[in-house]
Amino acid sequence: MLLADRWISLHPGMLNGIRGRLFAELDTRYREPHRRYHTWNHIQSCLRLFDRFRTLIRRPYLVELALWYHDAVYSPASPDNEIESGRLFRSHADALGMSPTDGNEVERLILSTRYGASRPSDREALLLRDIDLAVLGSSAEAYGRYASAIREEFSAMDPETFRSKRVAFLGELLSLRRIYSTREAAILFEEAAERNIRNEIERLSNDRLR
Repeated sequence: MLLADRWISLHPGMLNGIRGRLFAELDTRYREPHRRYHTWNHIQSCLRLFDRFRTLIRRPYLVELALWYHDAVYSPASPDNEIESGRLFRSHADALGMSPTDGNEVERLILSTRYGASRPSDREALLLRDIDLAVLGSSAEAYGRYASAIREEFSAMDPETFRSKRVAFLGELLSLRRIYSTREAAILFEEAAERNIRNEIERLSNDRLR
């Protein structure tokens, strides 16, 4: 299903003009020229995995909305992308017909994907984070494309600074007891993710020595 069609089916009772306006803003953002990984392709991958996990989620509509919005604001150098994405969602919440309680929950879910945020205790947020990180446990070829796309997004950063920050980030992931918080995601991705991350750290370290 095309993303535009999925957005329509997600909001069947919404006026077409409002529904189209909200999707158009998301579409403009996810097509920004500085993006290489954080694009619609990432959202599509997340939604495919979400569909696979849907039966495990108590309120799938709220989790799906969080996936649509979680990278809507993205600037590579900013530490506040998830905060700003949450704010963008809140600016759309009334048009989406969200109650204050549900709006707060979607914003909380978006913020749970923020790097460095403490792990949430509820299953839905944990699944959302695992879905967002699923690329780490993809095939070696797909992981290579992901790593290259991330480097392109940070092309303004000098190579040594990028390597240092990237190795630190990857090292923190490996230091976790487990990268994936849910059993379902760990079974699918944990082993490959650890292998991919170690291989990237080794490659980045070798590049520094050249």
